[in-house]
Amino acid sequence: AAMAADIPYWEARIVESPDDVTVRLALGNAYATGQRLSEAVREFRTLLRDYPEYKSGWNNLGSAYRALGRKSRALDAYRRAVKVDPRYALAYYNIGVVYDSAGHYEKAIDYYGLALKYDPSLADPRKNPQVVSNRRVLAVILHNYLESAGTLALPLEPAYPPPEE
Repeated sequence: AAMAADIPYWEARIVESPDDVTVRLALGNAYATGQRLSEAVREFRTLLRDYPEYKSGWNNLGSAYRALGRKSRALDAYRRAVKVDPRYALAYYNIGVVYDSAGHYEKAIDYYGLALKYDPSLADPRKNPQVVSNRRVLAVILHNYLESAGTLALPLEPAYPPPEE
């Protein structure tokens, strides 16, 4: 995790491989983690100009905007992410968080529901630590459970590898 936040390391890697999508995303993430949010936004936007179908870039741009308090820009970016991948659970979760923080609880619950439908492991605090402070996710889990006639098995193995340390 220390490596992920190491801005000088990623800045040096970008010089070596300016076209490496993963390195660009990592640098943007390092800026965001270091609270250098406008630099994170700039990095994600540069990445997305070259790779407009990169869903993680859109999601992370949304999160940088959200941290800057720019909710409508955050929503736009998250929506672009789910346009690229209509089953992108994390972006649905993040849309839910924006609505939740704005007091639009019904909408928030709808988006949390989509997130957990596509990736039930988002309800697992080991995978998604912010779920611990999310009071509405439990309601969504119970609702989804009842709708599936009690057949929803939790937790599931994640369908993709966790982010690299």
